[in-house]
Amino acid sequence: MRAYEGKKGPDEVWNHALFWYEAFYLEHKPDKPGEVEDENDIIISCELRVNLDTPLAPGLPAKIDANKAIPIDSASHGYSNLWRINFDGAGKIALSNARNQWIYIRNATSEELYPPTKLQAVDKPSKARQSASNPMDLGNKFIGQELVDTGLLKLRKRYR
Repeated sequence: MRAYEGKKGPDEVWNHALFWYEAFYLEHKPDKPGEVEDENDIIISCELRVNLDTPLAPGLPAKIDANKAIPIDSASHGYSNLWRINFDGAGKIALSNARNQWIYIRNATSEELYPPTKLQAVDKPSKARQSASNPMDLGNKFIGQELVDTGLLKLRKRYR
């Protein structure tokens, strides 16, 4: 990652272990004249956490509760990212799409930062769904088909 303060330049680089992230996906709605709706044009808001990477680390950057990592603010840095990414019909990123954009990366006080330039994957994501032992893995049990049936939520065919 880069410096965590907005006033510092792009040359400062820190090696962090990314240990937690959460992403929310939203279809981009046309906001310019002539722009058409495209279900593959996605806005992604992503919160991520890294260790502090200091000589005297304050301890673990998160605690584990019910097999979930809960970040500790005083022992980790939080970054807010906003991306616009376009996908092809098969769910792969359309790398050559001109609409793809890293909109911002911000620290906990909303200062804009320089984005990282190199990321190294530590482990490949699993293609299998996690077990049902964690109820959060299976979605929200309080929301069913009624939102779609009443027209309050539009569900694209690919998700049915």
